[in-house]
Amino acid sequence: MFKNKQSDHSSHAITGQIGANIRITGKVEADDTLDFGGEIEGDISAGGVNILHTAKINGQITAQSAIIAGTVMGDVSADKLVIMSSATVKGSLNYTTIQIETGAQVEGQFNQKGSVNPADTMDLAEDE
Repeated sequence: MFKNKQSDHSSHAITGQIGANIRITGKVEADDTLDFGGEIEGDISAGGVNILHTAKINGQITAQSAIIAGTVMGDVSADKLVIMSSATVKGSLNYTTIQIETGAQVEGQFNQKGSVNPADTMDLAEDE
């Protein structure tokens, strides 16, 4: 049931699955979607990532689409970011669109890609 819910969010073919008993130190790269249930000390770069509820990531995640149900300690950059209710995320979030389910624990800075920083805009009242 959970897997079906995740596949609804992802538009990439799953190219790999890393189980809950796998531990990786270093960078993981994939062109398509990666289901990750284990532990990683390092960065993940993929077309799409599904961070399962058993996963513990200590590093940056960069993907077109990211679904997070596990623990991530590091920055996340994704065009489409979904944070499930079982997730714990600590780090800066850079996204185009974001969905956060009730119950998710998120701590960090939220940065919408393409949005304008208010400090960089002029106050039109000052120009009149």
